[in-house]
Amino acid sequence: MPNSLIKVTIKNTLLQIPQSQFNQSGATYYLSLSECTITQKMIQHRSQQAFGMLLTNSIGTTYLFFSNFIFKLGDKLLPGFYTYTKKNKKTQYTVQIYKSDDFEQCQELEDAVYNELQILRSIKHQSLLELKSVYENNKHLFIVYEYYKGETLFNLLNSNLQIHEVQIASIIYQILQVVKFLNYHQFYHGSINPQNILINTQHQMLQITLINLSFKEYKVNDKLDWILNRAVESFLAPEFFEGIAPNISTDIYALGCVLYFMTYYDSKKYEIKK
Repeated sequence: MPNSLIKVTIKNTLLQIPQSQFNQSGATYYLSLSECTITQKMIQHRSQQAFGMLLTNSIGTTYLFFSNFIFKLGDKLLPGFYTYTKKNKKTQYTVQIYKSDDFEQCQELEDAVYNELQILRSIKHQSLLELKSVYENNKHLFIVYEYYKGETLFNLLNSNLQIHEVQIASIIYQILQVVKFLNYHQFYHGSINPQNILINTQHQMLQITLINLSFKEYKVNDKLDWILNRAVESFLAPEFFEGIAPNISTDIYALGCVLYFMTYYDSKKYEIKK
């Protein structure tokens, strides 16, 4: 059945094509992948997109994709973060998008992102975004999380949000709990700063979520150029400049800087720079 879009099911590692796709009856049809050339493909139709596969053999060509690959991007929440809506269920998620070119230019960025994915696959915490799925093509990496609509601590302070002492204490306590949790699982965050702290202002105590984990396993005498270039310098522990790899102590130091930042923030005096 060349040049058509068909729905198939998987059975015994073969793709089974439903009989309803054909006029013949009483027969079962299979598509042998070993006889096909398989190419990753993005299908675009109006505002909808789907990532799937282009299957080609001696008979013809067909597209194979799954309904949960179909999405519609919505509002931009943060740099690189967007709302994401499934076509069928109308369910909203948060999607983070990276360009493949960025990975080609910086291998350390790719390592950090995939380390973060491995961490989020292996552990769950209420103050870490819940990973749902990951899609990739030759141009982009799409990381789909549970839906979260919040704002960074830096942007909220910059918009003159008034945070009282109890809320500051709550934010610090919540981050401490995440740091303790990560350390228990032998991880660290590596880049705690007001740009990587999301705040849910609808919650009375300003519920937090930490994003952009920068975990990497360092060996003795490894250079720390990556963490020094990626992190915000004002929140880096002095140990970094002495060649000591990040750990729970450097996370706590950064948290102390966040406490100072919240307490004495003045939008006319402060500007976060890489």
